[in-house]
Amino acid sequence: MRFNEIVRNRFYRFLSYLKRDKTNVYSKELALFREAGRPVECVEEKLRKFLQAAQRNTSKYADYSGNFNLDSYPVITKKQIKADADACLTKVFPVGQLLKVHTSGSYGTPLDFYFTKEKKMRQRAEVIYYSSFSGYNIGVKHALCMSNPRKSAFKYWLQNETLVASKNLDEAFLIRGRMLLRRRKIRVLIGFPSAIALLAQYCIDQGDSPSDFGVEGVITCSENLTDHKRRAITDAFGCSVHNRYSTEELGVLAYEFDALSGFEVNTFNYIVEILAMDSDTAVLPGQTGRVVVTDLHSDAMPLIRYETGDLAVMKETYAGKGWVKSFSKFSGRSVQILTDTRGNKLYPLYLDSIMEHYDQFSQYQFIQETAKEYTLQLVLGLPAIPDSLNERLTADFKKWLGMDARIGIRKVNDIITLPSGKRPYVINRYAE
Repeated sequence: MRFNEIVRNRFYRFLSYLKRDKTNVYSKELALFREAGRPVECVEEKLRKFLQAAQRNTSKYADYSGNFNLDSYPVITKKQIKADADACLTKVFPVGQLLKVHTSGSYGTPLDFYFTKEKKMRQRAEVIYYSSFSGYNIGVKHALCMSNPRKSAFKYWLQNETLVASKNLDEAFLIRGRMLLRRRKIRVLIGFPSAIALLAQYCIDQGDSPSDFGVEGVITCSENLTDHKRRAITDAFGCSVHNRYSTEELGVLAYEFDALSGFEVNTFNYIVEILAMDSDTAVLPGQTGRVVVTDLHSDAMPLIRYETGDLAVMKETYAGKGWVKSFSKFSGRSVQILTDTRGNKLYPLYLDSIMEHYDQFSQYQFIQETAKEYTLQLVLGLPAIPDSLNERLTADFKKWLGMDARIGIRKVNDIITLPSGKRPYVINRYAE
């Protein structure tokens, strides 16, 4: 670490000591659990204690007293939690002593969740522990590719953090991002893959090489990381790209260490299940299903078999259990499921396999308008979409959607962001 990074790191640890902050302790617990081979017996004991507390301290689960079989608990959604919020809150902690986290509801229901201070420390520990595999530590110079500033200028300076605002992925963003990476020698880059990949490709187009930057690791989050985007980032900065799966109301659920390993679930803190679309049974390896999470440290508002709204492809489970050990990739959000012209469900994941063959664009968005009408929006550097490209795209999409599909292809300057700053690459207006 550089001198100014060491000073910040020591200052943080000193403050943590004064505040009796357990973040470092919780981070070490994650490391020890992984080094021990992620023993499921440890998680079973945590689950038993967690369920026992939920039964004793909430009216929602009072009738489950003595029941420690997770499969017998109902899957719960955001809408159900919102409708029955008082029953979901624990009686142990007064609401005034809890931390409130508001989710924007970009894809559905906005909702307030409540944390204990210990849960917040565990969230921070998860970020620190998993980010360490990309070279990040407290005090290390890093940049965030996010839409809007959420901190004061002083806090950015104190945390050695640079904001590369990505609300508009225009030329100004590219010029400023490249300048900041070169001048400030950013060591770790964190943010939306759509923004980072576009910036990476711009740097390549300007003739830059990895030695022109000081980037040692890249962490992407909140959006789907395609192979095409991963290659652009790796080529530009010459370092590994790690993908993080996290949510505001839970924490870091899983981490993708490389392109082949899949997402390793953070089983020490969360039990993850991938369930079928039309039932609460676990899917088989290679199949897509709903992501359902039990947060073992959601003591203020117990989240038991909570449906996140995400879809994922099962890879590996713990022997004899339906708990997910790893999943291979995301398949979008459950609200983003499309249908072909015959009404059959289509998962968004296949869209990437089509678009991977086209490198003329920097971003794309696919919209289902009606039962047979679709719109493909492309962000291109070209003044217009050539007829040959239009015909190829139409033919590829008809193979997927049906030969009677009507596909409109439009050039746009940018993909409009959601309130959260994410750029949805699939929208189903017909379902809405």
